[in-house]
Amino acid sequence: MTPTAPRRPSRLWKAARQLTWTLLALVLLEGLLALLGVRPALVDEDPFVGFSGHVPLFVPSADGSRWETAENKLRWFNPQSFAATKPEGTTRVFCLGGSTVYGRPYDDRTSFCAWLRELLAEAGPGRFEVVNAGGISYASYRVAVVLEEVLRHEPDVIVIYTGHNEFLERRSYPELSEGSLLLPVFVALGRTRLFTVARDLLTGGVRDSGVRDSGSKGSGTGSGSMASGATEPGGTPGSGPDNGDSAMLQAEVATLLDDTVGPDAYTRDDALRDAVVEHFAFNLDRMARMAEEADVRLVLITPAGQLRDCRPFKSEHTERTEDIGTRDVEQDAALDADADASFEATLAAARAALAAGRATEAVALLEPIAAADPRHALARYLLGEARFAGGDALGARAELIAARDEDICALRALSGMPDRVREAAAEHDLLLVDFLELVEADCRATLGHDLPGREHFLDHVHPTRAMHRLLGEALFEALVDAGTVALPAGWDGGAIERAAARIDARVDRAAHARALRNRAKVLGWAGKDDEAARLAAEASALAGGGDAESHFLSGVFAAQAGRLDEAVVHYRAALVVDPGYAEAHYNLGEALVSLGNTEEALGAFREAARLQPDKLAAHNNLALMLIRAGRPAEALAPLEEALLRDPTYAPAHVNRGLALARLGRTAEAEQALRIALRHDADHAGAHSNLGQLLAARDEVVAALDALRRATELAPAEARYHRLRGELAARLALRDEAAESLGEALRLDPDDARARAALDALAAVDAVDAVDG
Repeated sequence: MTPTAPRRPSRLWKAARQLTWTLLALVLLEGLLALLGVRPALVDEDPFVGFSGHVPLFVPSADGSRWETAENKLRWFNPQSFAATKPEGTTRVFCLGGSTVYGRPYDDRTSFCAWLRELLAEAGPGRFEVVNAGGISYASYRVAVVLEEVLRHEPDVIVIYTGHNEFLERRSYPELSEGSLLLPVFVALGRTRLFTVARDLLTGGVRDSGVRDSGSKGSGTGSGSMASGATEPGGTPGSGPDNGDSAMLQAEVATLLDDTVGPDAYTRDDALRDAVVEHFAFNLDRMARMAEEADVRLVLITPAGQLRDCRPFKSEHTERTEDIGTRDVEQDAALDADADASFEATLAAARAALAAGRATEAVALLEPIAAADPRHALARYLLGEARFAGGDALGARAELIAARDEDICALRALSGMPDRVREAAAEHDLLLVDFLELVEADCRATLGHDLPGREHFLDHVHPTRAMHRLLGEALFEALVDAGTVALPAGWDGGAIERAAARIDARVDRAAHARALRNRAKVLGWAGKDDEAARLAAEASALAGGGDAESHFLSGVFAAQAGRLDEAVVHYRAALVVDPGYAEAHYNLGEALVSLGNTEEALGAFREAARLQPDKLAAHNNLALMLIRAGRPAEALAPLEEALLRDPTYAPAHVNRGLALARLGRTAEAEQALRIALRHDADHAGAHSNLGQLLAARDEVVAALDALRRATELAPAEARYHRLRGELAARLALRDEAAESLGEALRLDPDDARARAALDALAAVDAVDAVDG
């Protein structure tokens, strides 16, 4: 019998064995690198956004014995202080997040952080420090930067409440449109220490500082290094590899609220919304890993906000998908306009019915339009409120959640975001305080439904003081259950009531007035002027008329409603309380201009420019008032002051040109206007003034070109159309002249010059017709 030759391993078996050994070696190497203290790249870096620099939140006190909130951070953070070296036996807690952590619309004194601080003081006097590091408008990616900093201050516990501010800053994710796989690959590899070592070997261990000039306020997409804003002990921001896919943001928060007059800056972008939610989840994971690396206990809180009593900040219609190629474009636009008008009329009728208590009628009106236009947030919201008023809480909940999620200006955490918090807590074995569930449970217990409204929140996301107490107590109980806090013998409800008494004692009339004023600001920004004006008036009354900012806000809301005389009264009242209130002087000047009171407006702008010399518009408006008052020579000084501060400020160049023209210095005037257009080619006033200057020199063809551009840029400015019509008539361009003069009269029926020019043109046409 011939012996059988031994079977050789197959190629597949060899490959599998080799892969197994390779993976085992990589796992062992990863473990060794962990023992050596190498950190995964994503602990220190955010591949989604970078920052143009890092401004420390805490700085040493004068004597170096304590850390204090940096003065330039007090616009966003509460003043806080803690020992530079943590006392022996002390448990140090940092609370991180946005304005809810801050304590808005109040401050730290009534926040859930204050409740935790007071309860810990009862449990162990002198053994606990609680530092409120909540920043107004701070989103999760900025909270992560704060976490990197506070991890250097010997924390024992970090509490994070985040999720409502994710859409506040202008940013983008270029890989969405480019289909790039680089970012997801980096995210996956960046979780390993092997990637960190390999990258550092390839780059020689040298990393870009990550500091950037982010350009315009709010910044858009960045290029170059993917900076995280992380800082080493020496204060130099760290950065990651140069993938060009991260958005670059300013070192400090610059929200769309600051950049714009309101929600108009927002528009529907589903891809961006999905990316923001993904980034939020990434930040939770990253912060959990940072805490794990530092061996610090992390507590996550689910975000909660209003469902009822919170009209969406901005709505957009569901995108129309019908093929408009088969219809005439103008006809299509007219049909869409008619449909929108009908939609708005139905909304108005439904709101009236709801206000009158006719919930059934409101539901009947709203159901068809909400079904036809399911992404219109206001329609879904009103249907939800109507169903709630009719006793259908379950049906109302579905509509109100849809309204929140379809709000174009998403200032409340979206559906799914609380689940991301829960998932991060479960994956990393973190403490979780489910505030959303706590609020809804309290709502069910006290009101019989789970639709939180004004009973639980002062506005869209900021809890009432009672809800801050609820959260503070829940957080305290979580730390007790986890063994971080040991209750002393004899602990009872008296300790909680003592803490409550100390917190309540901090809230006086002035604090209430500030809270109302803060709420008025948010509502005013959101276009809810009636509610905002009411709160500002309440704040002023509560402060006994001695709160300048409440008077100022009342003036702003009155001016926006077109009640300029009332606005002037409020601005003057603000200035009685605070004569140095620069913005009140400026706004008073604007209101007086609109009322035709040039002389008083001049004085208001002069004072605004003196008090706030960096406000270029104050210098510019002061100069314009001087020109209108027939004092162009005096106007040159404030204009030169503005241009000294910013040589690219086009409005000052335009008014300088106007002043020089009035002084007969036409060559210098033309130069000033051309400089203005070099800095802002779309400045309608510069084109108009240049056109008039050229026309005076009989360069009528060039002048007409300038006026044509002015009317294109500012089609609602009657004077520009009249000037264009007059020039066109001089060049015998009768059709253009008639059209321009007619448009001028349509916009301003009282324009006598336009009427006379059009009549003269008609007379010439009549003569020509007779001659013909």
